[in-house]
Amino acid sequence: MNERQLRYILAISEERNITAAAQKLFISQPSLSYLLSHVEEELGIKLFDRNVTPLVPTDAGECYIETAKQILSLYRELKNQIDDIQHLRKGRLTIGCSPQISSFLFPALLPNFRRKHPDIQITLYEESLTILEELLASGDLEVAFTNAVINNNAFGHVPLFKEELILLAPDSFAPSRIEKSENSTLPIIDLSCLKDCSFVLLKPKHRLRQMIDRIFSDINIQPKIIFETSNWETCYSMVTEGLAFTILPYSPLNRFYWTNNLVKRYGLNGNHYRQLSIYYRKNTYHPELIEAFINLTQSIINDYLKETPL
Repeated sequence: MNERQLRYILAISEERNITAAAQKLFISQPSLSYLLSHVEEELGIKLFDRNVTPLVPTDAGECYIETAKQILSLYRELKNQIDDIQHLRKGRLTIGCSPQISSFLFPALLPNFRRKHPDIQITLYEESLTILEELLASGDLEVAFTNAVINNNAFGHVPLFKEELILLAPDSFAPSRIEKSENSTLPIIDLSCLKDCSFVLLKPKHRLRQMIDRIFSDINIQPKIIFETSNWETCYSMVTEGLAFTILPYSPLNRFYWTNNLVKRYGLNGNHYRQLSIYYRKNTYHPELIEAFINLTQSIINDYLKETPL
């Protein structure tokens, strides 16, 4: 059975006459009679009693007609849903990122996306990079935000912006020497002058901490670490309380960190950055939806980059 057969049989049931149904369908009467006979032969049972006028559905015909109505209704609903998806009126998007990224990215991104696409359902996964890569590869994620490079030919990616790693110091800190750099709007400080100062850093399992360890290793400094945490906010809070220094990436989307006057901010020698990118599966069910999401993300971030000074 196909859609055409269902529609034609329903037309016969509505008109109770093959000739009238054929006229309604703009086909010849012999063609419609042949189709009805073909369907009945395929099913092995008569759908209409042709010995009476007007035609009367048999019990099998009544069952066929009722089911055909349901099938065609579902078919129309399916076409409408597909049309909505194609025109970004409906759909679902699964997004992944680390908890640190989601804390500053999505408060800026999601309200704007929802205003443009209110009926698109968004599911957010906050996981480690390893799990995000697995979810993206399995198809459970359609896009993922990460600061790391994912080497997988099945993925495409769009660079969003670079995050400069900067030193956050207590407000009471007064460096003896600072420099200027064309690559940073912040004063540059030599970390070697802080070799005896206390630091609070992320735990060693974090990729950011591994970047920070390499920075210290390159200048042959063993920082005095008084506390390790998995939470950026903890690092920041201990600096605001004057207890320690820390190193965190500057994100233009997290305005709170960079407008608080209880900390001082310095660039690092060597201009250390990490790249935030959005990764997506190349062969995905919602290419237009993903493209719309990426374009909006780029637009919002560009606006923040213009508005938010370091």
